Amino acid sequence: MAEELDNSKSEEIPQPVLKQSTFENKQERNWVFFSWQHVGAMFFTAIVFLLISVIPWGEWDFIDPISETFADFEITDLVFSKLRSNQEIDTNIVIVSIGTLPRAGIAEQIRLIQLYQPKVVGIDAFFWKRKDSVVDDMLIQSLKDYNNVVVVSKLDSLDTSSKEDTKEWKILRTSFPELHKAAASHGFANMYSDEDKGFRTIRGFVPFQTYKGKKVNNFAVEVARMYDSSSVNLLQKRNKEVEIINFRGDHTSFYYFDFDQITPETDLSVVKDKIVLFGFVDNRFSDETGYKVINGSVEDAFFTPMNKKYLGKTYPDMYGVAVHANVVSMILHKQYIDKMPKVLSLVVVFFFTYFSIVLLTFLYNKFKKYYDTVALVTQIVMSISLMFLLLLIFDSFNFDADFSLIFAILGVLINLNGLEIYFALVTQIKILYIRYYVLRNKKV
Repeated sequence: MAEELDNSKSEEIPQPVLKQSTFENKQERNWVFFSWQHVGAMFFTAIVFLLISVIPWGEWDFIDPISETFADFEITDLVFSKLRSNQEIDTNIVIVSIGTLPRAGIAEQIRLIQLYQPKVVGIDAFFWKRKDSVVDDMLIQSLKDYNNVVVVSKLDSLDTSSKEDTKEWKILRTSFPELHKAAASHGFANMYSDEDKGFRTIRGFVPFQTYKGKKVNNFAVEVARMYDSSSVNLLQKRNKEVEIINFRGDHTSFYYFDFDQITPETDLSVVKDKIVLFGFVDNRFSDETGYKVINGSVEDAFFTPMNKKYLGKTYPDMYGVAVHANVVSMILHKQYIDKMPKVLSLVVVFFFTYFSIVLLTFLYNKFKKYYDTVALVTQIVMSISLMFLLLLIFDSFNFDADFSLIFAILGVLINLNGLEIYFALVTQIKILYIRYYVLRNKKV
């Protein structure tokens, strides 16, 4: 009997007992910058983030209101709508509203303005067909008499069949031929937006396009070129397909005349040697909303980052002629906005994610009982700090640092408890491995 008991004791193999969490030991309670567990957590976070990113959130009806609210919002909008809402007036540019004037009234406006010798006159309005030959001839003559008028055109039917990087447009739409030819020059007035996604927010513009093998200028670029040809040199050297607009403000951020203020009695000497832009502006306001009432050209009203209601925009805040004025102002003052390159953005995201994992791992091991609270506070502090850093960089240096991925990764790590899930998975894998090792030894 004694021998049998001894044999049974010798064959008994103890089961693994984990007295502590796999990630809890003296060394890991201290700050350790590099370890394989941090690298593993990086890969796990990347996998979870990729899985979440492929989920078609927009197809779920209950998420639609939330996605629509934030889809057309960028953090940098706060700089324009809040921090830069009261900039100095650009005295180089004068905006004149054509209101609902007939063609004869617009021709008279142009004639009166030209008497005071502006350097460039830009007309942001289309006159598609002839109506009254006498009135149309007056309008044509008001353009032909001076060699400083730029009119708008519109590019249409983009040729996407070309395998080359440069896409060409097939059609150039203009006002009726005689009027178009009377102007000294023209530029395309196509606005760059995400209109195909349901938004009309204007954040950038395309400086140059190709039409039938020839390079054509944006309307604002052509106006700036005629005013100061050297001002466009830097724009050409930048060679960007899309430039971010450094908004100054709406039409009130420039010298402005309403359509009924342009009369023979009005002193218009302020326009001498300046840029004068004619376009539709409705200067009335709604008492209920505080936003402009668009009673005229709805097609020429847009949302911009200057919109006071930056979330869930409902009313357009800027007219097309004011958008062009902002682009001209940016070009003349050489105040371009640079965007963080994708490669640099990914490098920043990589290092920030790794640092976040190191910090959260330390907090997990140090304050495991209160980890959820500590992690949430950490996320709030880091997110607010990042947001202020982004806004400070953008406002001070006109540099758009793309931190969107960082905010998303913080959400995965903390809100979705990504790090805790990773810790639990690795712990379970180690337990299974130990049990497998014990069973294998027992069979041997």
